Amino acid sequence: MKIIVFIIYIVAFAPMVASDTVTLNDMGYSVEKEIVARIYHKEIVEADSMASLSGASIIAIATIDLNRDGKNEIIANIRHSYWCGSHGCKLVILTPKPNGIWDEIASLISHGEIEVSNDYVNDYKTIVLDKGNKIWTFINGEYQ
Repeated sequence: MKIIVFIIYIVAFAPMVASDTVTLNDMGYSVEKEIVARIYHKEIVEADSMASLSGASIIAIATIDLNRDGKNEIIANIRHSYWCGSHGCKLVILTPKPNGIWDEIASLISHGEIEVSNDYVNDYKTIVLDKGNKIWTFINGEYQ
C-alpha cells in the first residue's frame, strides 16, 4: 500500500520536464556566423545573387550544449526569401567534432520559436519548434 501511495505522489507532484527558450540573434556571434556562412557558402551566394529577391541573407545564431559534452552546438536560422516560405525559414543545428569539423545534425524549417527541453533522447536534448507544433528528437545521428 505504501508503494502505491508513493507512486501516486511521484506522478502527481513530479515537476514537468523543463525547457529553455532559445533566442536567435543576428547581432554578435561573429565566429559562429562565419562557420555557418562557410558551410552554406554556395547556397547563400546563390540566394544573395538572385535578382528577383531583395537583400542579403541574414544569419541569426544561438549556441547551447545539446549533448552534455561541454561544447556548444550552433543553432542557426538563415533568413532570406530564398530560404523562407509560409512554413518558416531554414534552421540548422551544427555540432563540433574533435577534428574541428562541424557536422549538420539538423536541417529544419521553423518560424523561429525554439525551445530546448531538458529531456534527453539518445544523449541529446529534445528540440521543440513553433510553440510545440514540431518536436524533434535525436535519432541515428540527427534530429528527426
